[in-house]
Amino acid sequence: MREDDVNASGTVAQDVGDDAICRKCGYALRGLPSPTCPECGRPFDPLDERTFDNNSRRRRRRRKWIALAALVVFLLAGFAPRGLYRANIVFTCVSCPESFTVHWVELAAPRWLPLRYPGWQWTVRSPTASSPPPNTPCSQHVYGIRVAARSAICSVTGSMIPAHGEVPLVNGHATTPETARTVLKALTHSSNTGISLDSERADAQPQ
Repeated sequence: MREDDVNASGTVAQDVGDDAICRKCGYALRGLPSPTCPECGRPFDPLDERTFDNNSRRRRRRRKWIALAALVVFLLAGFAPRGLYRANIVFTCVSCPESFTVHWVELAAPRWLPLRYPGWQWTVRSPTASSPPPNTPCSQHVYGIRVAARSAICSVTGSMIPAHGEVPLVNGHATTPETARTVLKALTHSSNTGISLDSERADAQPQ
């Protein structure tokens, strides 16, 4: 800064506004003898508003951040899952130790949202299960099932052992290891109110 930039009173001639403050520590910069904050040592240029702050600008920025935070909170609250829907089907072969459980977990979407949130499926094999030896009657498994599910409005359980050559039906859906995902998603749908178990001939299933 040149000497002629300082007025007779010893303050910076090109003075900053009354509400000018340091960008770093918020110290009031009005009437200082040099363009340096005495609190934190940060320099500023009285002719360049980018080098210092003022209360009005700071308040505007604070309002913008508050509005942005409020919007984020609103979106998070509006789209936040209401919980988890859980369902599983235990498949147990009636002729051998083969046994495994297909699990389904799904985020419960808000009631106002006409969409379903993603779900995850995984299979856990029973520690005691073993594959049958080849050329045994169990080369094509016949599975009994045990079903448990919790949806938005109900919790359901049920089990059945179909006759040989039949496929279990859960709420009208053929229930096999290949169709387990479809059955579990139907059980955890918000419109599901219960469970019905039946069976039909395996050869009645579409190929």
